[in-house]
Amino acid sequence: MRLSIPIALLVCVATQLAVVVNGSAQDAPTQAATAEPAEAPPVPTPLESDAMTDKLAPLPAETAKSAAETQTPNSTSMRDQLSLQAMLGLGGSAKLANARADLDPSIGASLRYEHPAHRYFALGGQVALQSWITSPAGVAGSGRSTLVDVSLWPKARVALNESAELYLAIPLGLSFDFAANDSFGGKTNTGFGWNFAGLLGGQLAFNSWLGMLGEMGFGLRGISHEITGTGNKVSAELSMHQFIVTAGLFAKL
Repeated sequence: MRLSIPIALLVCVATQLAVVVNGSAQDAPTQAATAEPAEAPPVPTPLESDAMTDKLAPLPAETAKSAAETQTPNSTSMRDQLSLQAMLGLGGSAKLANARADLDPSIGASLRYEHPAHRYFALGGQVALQSWITSPAGVAGSGRSTLVDVSLWPKARVALNESAELYLAIPLGLSFDFAANDSFGGKTNTGFGWNFAGLLGGQLAFNSWLGMLGEMGFGLRGISHEITGTGNKVSAELSMHQFIVTAGLFAKL
């Protein structure tokens, strides 16, 4: 009788443990099923996908070209240029053999072509015509002589903005002097020699293709002549120097 009571208690405890274990096993799948799923990453819309593709796509040729042009400080200055100038020579003198005489004002014109080799440098050529006479010859009523210069035109330049430019030009080349027959006291052949000048100038564009320019500086020439007098031919060296002022128009090509 005493042994039956503990046995009954043990059976009761074992039964309760089995119930608890079975209940926990049934709740575990339910909790796993009711757990919230992890949030999936957002899927971009078609419009958002196109925008991302555009950002990653390479620039078209036109856009790349425009970007390159905007990086050029002065795009119009990198175009070839053709200009026409009026020229005025002031002061100066001419020396023939051992005789020196002052020069009257000379007048002329020039046609010039320039190619921009670099942002700060241009190279071109110039043809100039100039009518000149010494003061004594002018008083005596002699005819005027004509100079033709064919020159190389190197120019150092700096752009102030898209429209304005300052420069230093040093033209140098060959000169031909068609002297009046009575200007040197005898029949004179066509002279041949050299020319050299230094000019400070500036130009201002009215628009993308047309503008104006002006220069001032100093020019030198050395020319050889043969003068025929009373049966004799005499070689004479003519040297000239004069202050130069020019003004004209230019066109971008």
